Amino acid sequence: MTCAPLLNTSCRHDECKIESSHCIERKCQCKPGYSAVSTNQCVKTSSLYSCTDISHSADSWHFDCSKEKKCVCKANNSAINNLSCLPVLGGICWKDDQCVTQNPICVDFRCRCKSGFILVSHNMCESIECRY
Repeated sequence: MTCAPLLNTSCRHDECKIESSHCIERKCQCKPGYSAVSTNQCVKTSSLYSCTDISHSADSWHFDCSKEKKCVCKANNSAINNLSCLPVLGGICWKDDQCVTQNPICVDFRCRCKSGFILVSHNMCESIECRY
């Protein structure tokens, strides 16, 4: 089993496996145009599409309409392909496949870590085996 690398951890060359990250100055960091939303996820920094109020945002469970009239992800949600927001750990869900964390499960309408996995950051479930 390979345990997941984290952002801001040491690296050499091309060891960073987190999507949209690479090794800069010997640390795994998000590529230009992306921001870290947790220790294991980089998301595009540009805003989502325009709205005039929340009713124009595609999914009011996961979006809000900002003062700048852009659909933005609510807390515990992450932008996906700059078009939608999906729940991370603690986010509202009704199906397991909505949760964008690795090794998630939807329990009582919230994204949680699957059995045999533990929370190691706001958006990362790691195998218990990696901790020992």
